[in-house]
Amino acid sequence: MYLYKLIVENEAIKVRKICRKKLAKEREIEQVDVNMLTKKVAHNLGISQISNKSKPDVEIILKYFAIRYDRDEIVEFSLLRAIKNKLYSELCGNVKKITKIELFQNRSDLTLAAYVD
Repeated sequence: MYLYKLIVENEAIKVRKICRKKLAKEREIEQVDVNMLTKKVAHNLGISQISNKSKPDVEIILKYFAIRYDRDEIVEFSLLRAIKNKLYSELCGNVKKITKIELFQNRSDLTLAAYVD
C-alpha cells in the first residue's frame, strides 16, 4: 500500500508518493463471548436449550464472524441477526424444531451447532 500526498500550487495539482506501507497479515482476534451470544440467539428464537442428543444435527461455519465481533450493542445486534438469518436459510425456516444451539470460536470463525428434534 502506498501513501500519497496531494499538493496544490498555483492552481496546479501534483501527486507525490511518500512511502510504501505494508499491511499487517494477521490481526489480533478478540475473544468472542460465545456464551452470551448463544443465550441471546436462543432467547430471540425461543429455543429451550434442552436436548438429549450428544452430537449436533447441523454445524454451520460462520466465516470471519469473530473478526467482526465487538462489545458494542449495534455490532452484537447485527451478529445476532446474521446468525438468525443463517439458521433460517440453512434449515429452510424450520427453526421451531431446534431444541438446542451452541456457538464455538475457531480463530476468526464461529461454528454454530444446532440440535434438531
